[in-house]
Amino acid sequence: MKDYLKYVSDSKKNDVAAEVLLQIGDKEFWGQKTIEEWKEMTPLLKEQLEAFKAAVPEFKVASAVIHFDESSPHMQVVGVPVATGYQRGMKKQVAKTKVFTKERMEQLQELLHDQAEKLIQEHPEIFGDETLKQKEKGRNNDM
Repeated sequence: MKDYLKYVSDSKKNDVAAEVLLQIGDKEFWGQKTIEEWKEMTPLLKEQLEAFKAAVPEFKVASAVIHFDESSPHMQVVGVPVATGYQRGMKKQVAKTKVFTKERMEQLQELLHDQAEKLIQEHPEIFGDETLKQKEKGRNNDM
């Protein structure tokens, strides 16, 4: 194939990249905090990113940027989901639906929820006695 990027970009079935948002806490929680307290999240968000990358090695991170300009501190991660083992065409292809299956999304939600709980317990200087909301069906159904 001469120009795979153009092929994927023009395709109605494939995305060139996918975006993932990493965040702990909601706008109500962060609305009471100072920008200095928001910035204390930087190493925690980096830790969340490392956990995500370890869990999904076939998601190749192109950019990971921490934002303090919206309603809560969060990290926007852009990457390319790469699936392998294709019988037709190239053996490796961009494939969000193959990398982020329903089962994989459920596993990721569980893993990142547990990681967030650990970080909350380890950092009372940021979170005080706050706890995470319980997971609910339908929450975090798309990254």
